[in-house]
Amino acid sequence: MAGKADAAAMWVARELADEDTPPEISLRRFGWLFAKTWPFMMPMLRHIVFIAVVWPAIWIAIGTVTGAITGDLWYNKILNGEKVQPLQAFFLLVDDSHVKHGARVDAAYAQLDTPPVSQSFAIDIIGPAVTDASDREATIREVAGNLSAHFERTFAIMVSGPQSVSKRRRDEMLTGIASNLAPRQSDDEVTWRHQEDPFLWFGLVQSQARTGYATATVQFVSEIDTESLRANVSETVGAFAVDGVSVSVVAQSITIDRWQQPEEAVPVPGGVEIFAEIELSVSGNMDWGSLAAIAREAVADHTGVFSSVHELSQEQRRRIRNRSLIWFALGAMFGIIVNVGIFPYYTSWVWQNVIHYLRVTMIEKVEHMSLSFHNDSRAGDAIFRVNQDSNQINVALQQAIIQPLMTLYGLVIAATFVVAFDPWLAGGIVMVAVPMLMLTVVFTPRIRRRSVVNRVSNSNLTSRLQETFAAMRLVKANRAEDLVLERFNRDSHKALDAALYYRFEMIVLSMLVMLMGGAMVITLEYLMVSWSVEASPRPTYLGYMFVAWLGFKVWNLGAYNAANGRVGEVMGTGYGIVRWWSMLQDLFIGLERAFYFIDLAPDVVDPDDARDYPSPIREVTWTDVHFRYRPDQPIINGVTLKAEVGTVTAIVGQTGSGKSTLMSMLLRLYDTQQGSVRINGVDLRDLRIDDIRANSAIGLQKNILFTASIADNISYAKSDASREDVEAAARVACAHDFTMAAGGYDSELGDRGSKLSAGQRQRLTIARAVVRDTPILILDEPTASLDAKTEHQVLENLAQWGRDKIVFLITHRLSTIRNADQIAFLEGGRIVETGTHEELMARPGHYNSFVRAETVGVEARS
Repeated sequence: MAGKADAAAMWVARELADEDTPPEISLRRFGWLFAKTWPFMMPMLRHIVFIAVVWPAIWIAIGTVTGAITGDLWYNKILNGEKVQPLQAFFLLVDDSHVKHGARVDAAYAQLDTPPVSQSFAIDIIGPAVTDASDREATIREVAGNLSAHFERTFAIMVSGPQSVSKRRRDEMLTGIASNLAPRQSDDEVTWRHQEDPFLWFGLVQSQARTGYATATVQFVSEIDTESLRANVSETVGAFAVDGVSVSVVAQSITIDRWQQPEEAVPVPGGVEIFAEIELSVSGNMDWGSLAAIAREAVADHTGVFSSVHELSQEQRRRIRNRSLIWFALGAMFGIIVNVGIFPYYTSWVWQNVIHYLRVTMIEKVEHMSLSFHNDSRAGDAIFRVNQDSNQINVALQQAIIQPLMTLYGLVIAATFVVAFDPWLAGGIVMVAVPMLMLTVVFTPRIRRRSVVNRVSNSNLTSRLQETFAAMRLVKANRAEDLVLERFNRDSHKALDAALYYRFEMIVLSMLVMLMGGAMVITLEYLMVSWSVEASPRPTYLGYMFVAWLGFKVWNLGAYNAANGRVGEVMGTGYGIVRWWSMLQDLFIGLERAFYFIDLAPDVVDPDDARDYPSPIREVTWTDVHFRYRPDQPIINGVTLKAEVGTVTAIVGQTGSGKSTLMSMLLRLYDTQQGSVRINGVDLRDLRIDDIRANSAIGLQKNILFTASIADNISYAKSDASREDVEAAARVACAHDFTMAAGGYDSELGDRGSKLSAGQRQRLTIARAVVRDTPILILDEPTASLDAKTEHQVLENLAQWGRDKIVFLITHRLSTIRNADQIAFLEGGRIVETGTHEELMARPGHYNSFVRAETVGVEARS
């Protein structure tokens, strides 16, 4: 009894939905969610792992690599002509010599070998747009000559050695080398460009034991050969007694590979244009800055003419641009086909299967609940839970499990890039994140309460719809259309208001969060712009160490665009987290309602050591049976009854006396709370439920038919019934003739059998019970809608058909009662009289009074 009461109380608690105590969202709650969803994920586990782990990892990897390749491609490579990185060259399939050279340089430095003796550059010669063509050609020839003559007796010196050597010791060594380089050009100091040591995270030491120390370019006054200079430097290094230090000396020079004038000058802002480009090779270790200074000196004698040094020529930049456009187009097409076409369908298929498993499980749980549970429930609420609340498992898997993982990963990547650009940007984001978090904490309980009201209101609306359509005939018969419309309109407005209030809270929170985030973004944009336009370029925080991925060593227009995108990505992720958190409140409340069905424990269950069903059946007995729906509402109160095989027992009594409940116990739709129901002396609670119901058939008072053929309706509970079995059952129920007149057993019925009369529907219900051919048959008011002649024929057929069965009739009709072998009269939950019609009428009593009252009523109506 307690179990039924608890189940009803639990249902009512969720039906009323206490707004003050909505489900909390915590780590324990996430554990609950995972434990609940796991069984429904299992059939699709491989697909879910692919969607949740493998596929996001693939696309995040693709996005990260693509960002690393293209982050500075357009600005630094194509616009400013910087050398393409090997990784970029690989993905763009650019196999030009300058790219291969760059790869060889990187490989040489990685192994600390002598790098190649030449590097390629391009110099744009820019001047007034009105310059005469012949003057331009003369200028180019003179500039080329100046460049070629610049590197007379110039050498590049590169020093490398063990990483363990301290920086102080290195500086001493480099100073000694510089002081011993004679004869040098007078008044010139040797300027060393130090190699940056690898960035050590948390004290981790670089795997390589050697590193480059420094490089320098030195010009001598008198002639000196490479070998002599190398011997000089090596001797100086040896004096410091440091093992493993190596020296590379390369004679520097410039070779003009070609120079060309464009067919049409390339205009440059400021009234000037590029009228020539010089492609050259520089031997030794020349960087862009040194060559830019030499180029400026080469054009210093020409008024209005200046130079711009690039690592790529214009032709090379155009080639890279065209190839990158092709790959971008192909990548975009692939992304659209996969992400817009294939993958959404695949994910939909996976998630819908998960929802399918949950819905089937919910229905299975509800089906196994006793009638005590269903008596306290609303069909519309159950429909809403199964059809709508169950959808939340789809949202749960994506929003509460998968999306947080992807969001966290994306946030870490974006935040890492933001820190790499400048920690001040990360500091600003943290400053605005604190008030955003506090605001979210304040709004969370409000959103939860609104979500509870929203779901309960929509559940009530669904219940109203179900009840309205189920009673449509009654509505029309009583001209209650306006009343029904008014009630539906009221419930619909409640659901509408609840949905709007819930979304209003979410919108207000999102708006306030976006206002704070937007203000911070504007502040950070101003800061980044100021860094980008400074006269002396501001270096990015980790640009020199992570240039291959960050893409920018200093702040410029390209760095601003890239950093601004990363800042926007972090802030956008923050907005998404707030919105995700708001939706999570509704998600957990919906799952609470859906999983309520999963948590239901049926109060009618199989015993652990079930016995076999008795066969053949001899008798059915009720012994001192008690039952009540609620503690203050007894229905059956000490019933004792016995029915033997080959007999028809009529259960008679006033409405509400417990007739249907007594018969429901025979099917274990309810269990007795005291006493027992036995078959051949075996307690029903010792038998398997499936065995009990497989050997008992019932024809309900409410004639429920389905939109299917007549044969399908008769064989509903026995799918393997043959057509001969269906026709035999129909003949017993006197349904064969009207079936044939309607077009045969394959003719379709309307909605719930609307094409048939009440009497025809009742006979099909009887046939449905008869076709099962079970040892026990229960018919609830089987002849209530039949005329006298048909009733007599049906009862006669049932008596012949049931000679080896036990038949129970729940009825008020005297014509049906008279033919019973035994009559049991219920009053106040007790059987007060039993016997045949003649035996009970022979003595004054409850049955006698009942019959006389029915007879007087019939005569009065006549």
